[in-house]
Amino acid sequence: MVGITNYTFLSSSRLGGTTTGQTQAIPGARAADTAATVSGSTAGSVSPLARQLNEAAVRAEARDASLSRKELGQKATALLDQIIGDSYHFNQARHDAEVPDTDDPALLARARQATDFVNGHGSNPFAGLSRDQLALIAYDDSGTFTVNERRAAYLEGAEQEQVWRRQVVAQAMDEYNRTGKLTNFFKEVLAHYEGLPAIEQAQYPEDYAEKLQELIDLDFNYMTHRAEGKGRSPASLIDQVFAAGPYAAGKESVSKADDVSTTAAAAASTAAPGVSTTGATSGNAATSGAGYDLMVSRLFGGKEPPVANGAQGMSAGNIGRSPYEFLTRADRALLSEMYTYAQAQGADLTHVDRLAEELGDYRQHDNGRLRLNFNNGTHYDVRGRQLTVSFNDKDAATASRILNGGAIHSTRLDQGFLRHILDPGFGALSNTSDLEFLEQMVNRFSGEGAAHSLDARFATYTPVTRIQDNIVLHASEDVRLKPFEPDITNVNGVWTVTEKGRAAGITLDEVIGTSGRGTGTAIGQEQNRYILDAFFGKAEQGASQPVWLSSLLDQLQQRH
Repeated sequence: MVGITNYTFLSSSRLGGTTTGQTQAIPGARAADTAATVSGSTAGSVSPLARQLNEAAVRAEARDASLSRKELGQKATALLDQIIGDSYHFNQARHDAEVPDTDDPALLARARQATDFVNGHGSNPFAGLSRDQLALIAYDDSGTFTVNERRAAYLEGAEQEQVWRRQVVAQAMDEYNRTGKLTNFFKEVLAHYEGLPAIEQAQYPEDYAEKLQELIDLDFNYMTHRAEGKGRSPASLIDQVFAAGPYAAGKESVSKADDVSTTAAAAASTAAPGVSTTGATSGNAATSGAGYDLMVSRLFGGKEPPVANGAQGMSAGNIGRSPYEFLTRADRALLSEMYTYAQAQGADLTHVDRLAEELGDYRQHDNGRLRLNFNNGTHYDVRGRQLTVSFNDKDAATASRILNGGAIHSTRLDQGFLRHILDPGFGALSNTSDLEFLEQMVNRFSGEGAAHSLDARFATYTPVTRIQDNIVLHASEDVRLKPFEPDITNVNGVWTVTEKGRAAGITLDEVIGTSGRGTGTAIGQEQNRYILDAFFGKAEQGASQPVWLSSLLDQLQQRH
């Protein structure tokens, strides 16, 4: 048997649970068994993938043991940005050209297959691996796996999550229709959560398991409760428990599977005919109070927090908080009306969710003051060309209509927010909402919107999966970054001080390969000598080399 470290079962207990009921692509398979099965290992051999997974498991355990839950969640966010966020998309050409540092033809072929897959061709090389193993690959930044391999592993995990969610939602609606309860559903979700790797558990609220256990212990009959005019629909409860984690609605996936919110709503509408998904009896229009309850349910999980201070939104104590918490009372009241209106019009409420997220993010950044404009002239590509970004033609036309239309002068949506999010330097790279839906909301909640109705296309929400489809990145041929002028050069193995270097007082001893400054140079000569010696690769600099320089050089080597 291949000796894969049982990473999940060791580390996930630290985050609050004994591992039970993990749904995997190969039912009942443990990490070692699955690695051997997928990679073709036998009792007498260890495949390259099995060996890589074993080493990744050791690194993951060390990482998880060294971080608190909050720190691990922040680490997960940073790692996901490398494979599904802006960091990935801005460097996609480099990722597509990445080749593993190996001569193993199997590893080279797997990397090529992963690159083909993330670009829409062929199959996923990690299809069929367990969630444990997929997490080991996706969250491993050691360089063992290429970025596209990590992305492929994440996408396979997303696909498996959606398969599980569709199954458990169908079971939940069947349970509700038969008994009026969701107790078994909550048990399934809790077991699933407790079986996740620690780094995925850390992306859920800290009290997630506790809240699920409370719902299990309550063993509540939601159908009876709803008949008394109280309570919440099964769809809203399902949405609530699925509104967190590494594959929450809004995170990128090339899977065609529905987001959990649309899955739950569809299940509720088809499996429980005649039951309203708003918490009111079917056939009655939702009241403003119901709209506010719906807003609190979708954005805050049923318990509304106080308004957080956006002026301190990016402080150490607030940076990890949900942007929804920074929505003002007026924002929340308006969003409640939007939910009521969108629901009455048959729109997918995820459109309102995304708009609320963008508005909350604006508030968290002190009404946009703490955000940087990409078009401020400080961004360059690898060729030194200055970069600017704009919306694609469709979004640019929509932004123009909003900014130049009459409704903006009377809309209840914050005009500062609108001008901020419709500035491509701020909004093109970060906006995940549909600008045409935003336009509809601007018009509806203005002095011109009394008779306004929503377009039928908003009945479905399509998440943003490729940011490059929504933007146009411009590289200037006229404005370029000033080329770097070195103090020293190496031609055919011969080091020479340039004119710039001589003016700075740098000297070289070409016989023994050391460097330094003249006796009359200014403060900082020791640091410059250390840097030059480090680039020359002198071994005898030893313990005298500053710690900060060692760390810097290590980082530079890792990046290259």
